[in-house]
Amino acid sequence: MARRLTLVAGSGELVPHVAAAVRRAGGALQVIDLGGRGDIAGDEVRHLPLSQAGALRDAIRAFRPSHLVLAGGVHISDGDREALARAFGAAGRMAGGLGDLGLAGMILLFARLNGIRLVGAHEVAPELLTPAGHVAGPPPGAALAALALPALRAARAIGSIDLGQAVVMAGRRPLAADDAGGADALLARVAALRAA
Repeated sequence: MARRLTLVAGSGELVPHVAAAVRRAGGALQVIDLGGRGDIAGDEVRHLPLSQAGALRDAIRAFRPSHLVLAGGVHISDGDREALARAFGAAGRMAGGLGDLGLAGMILLFARLNGIRLVGAHEVAPELLTPAGHVAGPPPGAALAALALPALRAARAIGSIDLGQAVVMAGRRPLAADDAGGADALLARVAALRAA
């Protein structure tokens, strides 16, 4: 059976890259355009915002994909989160909350319950990955490696409470953490702190 892939498309340049990789590989492509992009082609293109979560769910089920990939940036309001939880029924109720971790669990459970394999963009377009090993700059010495450990612990701590996925450190001291504002807001806060 040929691969049937649904691409849930947010904003950014990753989306057309992934869509092109899917088209090169063959098979059928459904695009669920969450933000009104209009620049991605597939066998079926649906323009559905997250607020229409029930229609989004139904469109995916009707296409009967073998694979599902999420690509691009998405801003999710509290209303969108609640609509998603309602629309995805058991998967939404069992997600363990409406945070990003809960939404990820809901998507995974929905895919499993519907016989769909959830894949990452890198599995569709492996050229996105950097090669293994040291990529640029001088190799980190023992001093930098020692500083990386508290940074990793801090990033894991904010991830464990579903706050974000990044932290900016000054030596061993956290300066700012990712939150609902996103990575761009985090970097803007750090720039303002540095300027002050």
